[in-house]
Amino acid sequence: MARTPTTPAAKKPATKKPARSVVPKPARPKGLAHGRWLGDFPKLSAAEERLVGCCARGEAWEPDRWDGSCPEAASAANTIRAALIRFLALGGDEDHPVCEEGVMMRGSWVTGTLDLHQCHLPWRLSMVHCHFVEVPIFTAARLSELALRKSKLPGLRADRMKVSGGVFLDEGFTATGQVRLLGASIGGVLYCDGGTFTNSKGIVISADGMKVAGSIFLRKAKIDGAISLTSARIGTLVDDDACWAGGGHVLDGLHYDRIIGPTDAESRIRWLERQRPDQLNSDDWSPQPWEQLIKTLRDMGHPLEATKVAIAKQERMRRAGKVGGRFAQLLHWFYGFLAGYGYRPLKTVRAMLVVWLLATAAFHFGGQSGYIGPTTPLYNSPALSGEVEQQCGHGGESGKTPWTRCSAMPAEYTTFQPLMYSLDLILPLVDLQQETDWAPIVEDPPGKTLWPGTLLRWLMWFEILFGWAMSLMLVAVLGKPVNKD
Repeated sequence: MARTPTTPAAKKPATKKPARSVVPKPARPKGLAHGRWLGDFPKLSAAEERLVGCCARGEAWEPDRWDGSCPEAASAANTIRAALIRFLALGGDEDHPVCEEGVMMRGSWVTGTLDLHQCHLPWRLSMVHCHFVEVPIFTAARLSELALRKSKLPGLRADRMKVSGGVFLDEGFTATGQVRLLGASIGGVLYCDGGTFTNSKGIVISADGMKVAGSIFLRKAKIDGAISLTSARIGTLVDDDACWAGGGHVLDGLHYDRIIGPTDAESRIRWLERQRPDQLNSDDWSPQPWEQLIKTLRDMGHPLEATKVAIAKQERMRRAGKVGGRFAQLLHWFYGFLAGYGYRPLKTVRAMLVVWLLATAAFHFGGQSGYIGPTTPLYNSPALSGEVEQQCGHGGESGKTPWTRCSAMPAEYTTFQPLMYSLDLILPLVDLQQETDWAPIVEDPPGKTLWPGTLLRWLMWFEILFGWAMSLMLVAVLGKPVNKD
């Protein structure tokens, strides 16, 4: 059987592999500053890519498997670059816009400096439980709300920052350097409740010229250092005694409308006494912090507490050397002792009452002992003769009855009444006919000085002068020609 020859199989034509399509890298938009385009941030980490997505959707970002606390160390899951946060805070770019909810982050470790100097943020920035490696900068920035509660920072620079809403540095917020809010304007509230503020260099919160339309909350805040509030204006001061324990505060020019916290004078005086020493005991002493507190307490319906603070202000003013020389300081002290610097006119009345009763006792014993006699010459002349001379006499004359209780005195003559006599002396515009009819006897007929009578004469002069001084002081205080504050 013949073998049929085989023909070789035909070769299949070679197929050409299609060329790999290369996605062209998008060109950088013209007119954008560096950091305003996402392409300026190469090699985004998985955590950063998720942050971009969350901001677009209006969701809060947090690390994978986050335990709910502020991180103490960096990791791939929690590290976010500050420059990327700035990009998103400013609104992202055309291809990666940010939702109107703003930037919301929790549990991030922020590397680099978050520099928002003079930036205008169209929405809020919320960075809760975040750990900042460098000091964030918000100098002259404008935003609707800033929340840094429970976060840890090496300080904060926010001079001249303008926030239409609130600023939250509370609930475990920790700053280990100075928090600067010089000239900042906050339309809502400044929350520092429960925050911890420390600064080894002295002033821990520097807020000179700050304006807070709402309230500033300092309750339960741990402030290890001084607070400077020179010329600051706030709506309501919400605080407690412990938050000011650091001392060395600067309160000159601080204005506030209300206080929510201690309103008793003792606590508030202790607060004012915690000012910087050179503003308490030198030429730099200013009455404004005291006057502001007095006004606020009065406006809030605490007149008695305001009076105590006003008295403490006068005492501090004298200790600061603002009254004058030593003699002026002595008079100022007597003014406080006798009239409470015009705030307590009842002290003046009480002082007059004490002097009146003590002088009454002295004149009573002086009259009983024969050292007060009639002022009419007919009865006290050395040449007196008759029954009156034989029976009535001064102290020390044996066999004679003292003038004030001598029965030989005419019945029509005014009877000596020690109580009325002392009252006649101490009331300058009252004439009870006692002073004109009776007076201390300072010499006996031979001309020998009677010292008990002389002492009574000095007491009489003192009571007259004291009565005039106290009466004029009382009229001045009650008539309000004296500006007590």
